[in-house]
Amino acid sequence: MSQYKVLIAGAGLGGLAAASCLLKAGHDVEIYEQAPQLGEIGAGIQVSANAMHVLRHLGVGDAVTKAGVKPGAYVFRLHDTGEVIQQFSLSDEHERLHGAPYTQLHRADFHDILAAKARELKPDVVNLNRRVTGFSENDSGVELRFDDGSTARGDFLIGADGVKSVVRGQIVGQVPATYTGDAAWRVTVPVERLPRDFLPQVMSVFMGPGGHAVCYYLRGGALLNFVGIIETDDI
Repeated sequence: MSQYKVLIAGAGLGGLAAASCLLKAGHDVEIYEQAPQLGEIGAGIQVSANAMHVLRHLGVGDAVTKAGVKPGAYVFRLHDTGEVIQQFSLSDEHERLHGAPYTQLHRADFHDILAAKARELKPDVVNLNRRVTGFSENDSGVELRFDDGSTARGDFLIGADGVKSVVRGQIVGQVPATYTGDAAWRVTVPVERLPRDFLPQVMSVFMGPGGHAVCYYLRGGALLNFVGIIETDDI
């Protein structure tokens, strides 16, 4: 198999995961990240079986499971009475059907795991303080340009540089964000600040008119992740 030099713009979840897959397949990879250091913010993220298969292939499935929580079920309730209106299993049955577990974990923990794996495969894979400004390509490959005037050359380029992607913008043009009509508030709460037995370790969804709330646990049950979504034009 030919070995390719692959350039990746962005060291987020997608860029790091792509890098590890390519390194594991025997290719050379360089990630270019505009931030001065790796780090991630955010709150909870849900990882279903299809993604877990990839993470197991990379050898980080156990680390992801350990860092998160495997919910017992998805439970839908009425917002005002708490009455259960629907539920389905996410535990052993889910893993039996799909071959991998459903896991919830903090986005920052997920990022740390993926960054550690990429650096295990190639210690200097991440190049920090490299802001991408554009690229050019010809029959011999692709050249990535940075704001300090430097360049990098490779056989392929992967644009994983976020919602304001420079790479995507050059390919398809700048597409303005379109408001969906839904606004979301996200917060994590240490469980010691909650009433005892506040919610079981399931994915709890409270349904109401014009909105809903989602609650689930992270970090082995040490944090509760809350997401509140409403339909509104007032933003």
